[in-house]
Amino acid sequence: MHSRHNLAIDVGEGGDAAEAVRLYEDLVADRTRVLGTDHADTLRSRHNLALNVGEAGDRAEAVRLYQDLVADRTRVLGTDHADTLRSRHNLALNVGEAGDRAEAVRLYQDLVADRTRVLGADHADTLHSRRGLRFYDR
Repeated sequence: MHSRHNLAIDVGEGGDAAEAVRLYEDLVADRTRVLGTDHADTLRSRHNLALNVGEAGDRAEAVRLYQDLVADRTRVLGTDHADTLRSRHNLALNVGEAGDRAEAVRLYQDLVADRTRVLGADHADTLHSRRGLRFYDR
């Protein structure tokens, strides 16, 4: 399954988000069946599925997928885990891209506070979330 995950990454990064979505949908179904819903690899594939759904232009569906994923990653990994924080960043991004700037700002504000507390003010991920906050808070 790792090879299929890597193939889907390459397809998405190559610009074919729709095909990456198809590959990830199949992979998520298989990983869920074989590894379980809470396995790190299943959660990782769900993250990349949501990413490509958003890149393919369905921001509302990406928001829904990320909301579910953030809830699951928070439950399984904890609030401060790097993967949880990464999914929260992508949730905020997709909320903003879907047109809800005020909610994106709120999500980014919470995320910047948490990333600053966990990673420090100058960490690359904290700075990345700050840029997202500045973009939507104009």
